[in-house]
Amino acid sequence: MLLSLGRRGAAVVNGTRFSGCDADGGAVRIEGSDDVAVRDTEIRDSKGRLAFSLSASTVSFERLAVRRGGQFLSEGSTATFDDCVFADNAADNGAAGMVDDSEIVLRGSRFSGNTAEGSAGALDLAASALVSEGG
Repeated sequence: MLLSLGRRGAAVVNGTRFSGCDADGGAVRIEGSDDVAVRDTEIRDSKGRLAFSLSASTVSFERLAVRRGGQFLSEGSTATFDDCVFADNAADNGAAGMVDDSEIVLRGSRFSGNTAEGSAGALDLAASALVSEGG
């Protein structure tokens, strides 16, 4: 894992590229943070199960690209994705993302070429709310 934000952490990740990460938590792990923004960032070729993970956090993503890697995991979080791309990801279920007890807002975001062995080629939602606006 290249970036880990813990409880009460506030941060802006801007113009960053994560490539070839092989940690179980992926390139980015955000836990218990309420003020995190990820902008103009690319996560690609993740070797581990996850590209990034969110837990009990509020995060906004703008122009994030996740390509040829693992999925994202959101547990008990609120995440907003504006103009994001999830392309060519593969997983057992929810190739682009596994969402549990979370609220996900998608605005102008695109999912393409994602494949799952089981269910949900894009997002696997459990006890979660999904809002899609535009795009």
